[in-house]
Amino acid sequence: MSLFQEVKLETYMSFSGKLEVANFFTSDNFSAKRFYLIRDVREGEIRGLHAHKELNQIFFCVQGQFQIELNDGKVKQSIVLKESGTGIIIYAGLWRELSEFSQNAICLVLAADEYNSMDYIYDYKEFIAWKEKNGSTLL
Repeated sequence: MSLFQEVKLETYMSFSGKLEVANFFTSDNFSAKRFYLIRDVREGEIRGLHAHKELNQIFFCVQGQFQIELNDGKVKQSIVLKESGTGIIIYAGLWRELSEFSQNAICLVLAADEYNSMDYIYDYKEFIAWKEKNGSTLL
């Protein structure tokens, strides 16, 4: 069982360059309401360190590479994202840690909903208690 689902961008090549496209209204029933970039991460720093109760997201690496470790409270799984035209859907109910950012790495995140501070769980012990109350996995 995988804790994430891969998403491939459609790639169109021409003499002037490459265009990569995703139509989220038809792809996996995912509709993005906001996006953000994670960049300029200092060497050795870890980003994320939280879970979402309801928010689904898609992560892409648009430059460089970084690692994402996902945890459903029982199973941990890591993947290295590189600038490849492939991203991953991270569903609600997963703890995430982003690390091993290469110099000048840029992470693009598409979020299925607007920012809601009540959707975040920042304490790992609280996350485990929430998972026990709400089921071991929400996939």
